[in-house]
Amino acid sequence: MDNIITYAEQTLDTFAVRPFCDVDSLILSCVAYLDLPRELSDAHSWKGLPLRELFRAEHFDRLFSVTFAPDRTKMLLTAVAASPRFRDVRVMGYVSKLDKAQEKQFSAMTFRLAPRLSYIAFRGTDGTVVGWKEDFNMAFRSPIPSQEEAIRYLTTAGRHCRGEILLGGHSKGGNLAVYAAMSAVSIYQQRISLIYEHDGPGFLEETLQKPGF
Repeated sequence: MDNIITYAEQTLDTFAVRPFCDVDSLILSCVAYLDLPRELSDAHSWKGLPLRELFRAEHFDRLFSVTFAPDRTKMLLTAVAASPRFRDVRVMGYVSKLDKAQEKQFSAMTFRLAPRLSYIAFRGTDGTVVGWKEDFNMAFRSPIPSQEEAIRYLTTAGRHCRGEILLGGHSKGGNLAVYAAMSAVSIYQQRISLIYEHDGPGFLEETLQKPGF
């Protein structure tokens, strides 16, 4: 059965030939689960580095440390690092914050797909206890710390990326993408063309009633 790995292996057209779609969004939302070490310093900055440069065997233990399916995530990274569709996409602005006191697990990275098109991916719940606890907090609390962090991240990314912005994420990451978009100031909202929410949890009724939503 085909899945996102076979799609990455077989879909070789660049984004200039075949436009970005929801499957591409899901792939980048899964790449956002990688835990990038400090040695990949350009990915932590807004200079960025090509996605293919993430495929470093010496960092495999760290890269897949918080994913739920390390072997399959490694297969996905192998496919995108080799693919002419994904390998030259620039990865930048990586952040990862874990705060037990605030019960916050937040991570995001930005992918420059073209000079004036960027995709911001928010990581979903990872394998940490803090991440799971924050998930439970979403059932009765709004905003949670990661939602507030997502707004700040979108603002920062908006200052560093030109042109059109796409947002997305898997699981909690999808929720963060929607929350950041609905809460951003208009100068950044106007640049958002699509939000991809891949199987994310919903919102409290009070959040649904806000004008931004």
